[in-house]
Amino acid sequence: MATPRLAVWWQGLLVLFLLLGACLLGGAVYAWRLYCEGFGCVGIGIVWFAWAVASGVHLLLGLVLRARLSGGWQRLVHIAQLLQLGLALGLAAYWQLH
Repeated sequence: MATPRLAVWWQGLLVLFLLLGACLLGGAVYAWRLYCEGFGCVGIGIVWFAWAVASGVHLLLGLVLRARLSGGWQRLVHIAQLLQLGLALGLAAYWQLH
């Protein structure tokens, strides 16, 4: 069994994972609403690249947490990862089609 200090460490990573997921959602909505005239088309590309990198970090953190946590917390991470995957695939599909 994990020591209490280690349990606090994993709980902290879980909170970080959930906050990063919320930031990813907010960042996607923000970047979606940007126009080239006001921000610059290159700047929008940089924003989406940063979002993709943060999404990759979020995915890796979720995989680590799913391997280490158990019970309801593991299910919460799994649901958050499915939502992230759906968001990323939806944005990629829209980008390919337009």
